[in-house]
Amino acid sequence: MNTLVRTRLDGMSFALGSTRAVAVTADVFALEDHPQFAFIPGTKPSFQGFLKYASRMVPCFDLQIFCGLPPSIEGKGSCLISQTAAGELAAIWVKDVRGVRGVGDSAPTSNPEIPSALAPYVLNSCGIGGTPHLLIDIQKLVTDLSSDKITLY
Repeated sequence: MNTLVRTRLDGMSFALGSTRAVAVTADVFALEDHPQFAFIPGTKPSFQGFLKYASRMVPCFDLQIFCGLPPSIEGKGSCLISQTAAGELAAIWVKDVRGVRGVGDSAPTSNPEIPSALAPYVLNSCGIGGTPHLLIDIQKLVTDLSSDKITLY
C-alpha cells in the first residue's frame, strides 16, 4: 500500500475491541455482509473458516481473536475481503463496518492502544470524527494470516 502519493484516502472503519481501526478502501477487494462459514477442524481459533465469494472459497479470520481480544458477541458481522501479495483472496471478519472519507485529514484525539499481534500491520493512527483509529495494512495482514504457519496449529 502506498499512502504517500495520496493526499486524501477513503476507508472502511470497523470496531476493534474498545477502539476502531480503518482499512484503506483501495485495499479492500469486496465487502461481504453476514457470511456463512465452512469450518475446518484443527485450525487456530482466529480462523473462522471459508466463505464462498464469487464461486471461490475465501479463508476468513476473526480479527478480534487474532489480536488477543475477547471474541465479538455472536451476531452479524462483515468480511473485508482483500488480495494477498500473491493475488489470492483472503478476508477478515469484523463488526460495525462504516465507510469513511478523508482518512488522516485530522490529527488523532489520543493514541489508541495497539494489540501486540496487530502492531506489524499498523501503518499509522488517525482521527476520524474525533475518534482515534488505527490505519491497518490489510493486504499484508491477510497475506500473513493466510499462510499455513499462522492458520494451522
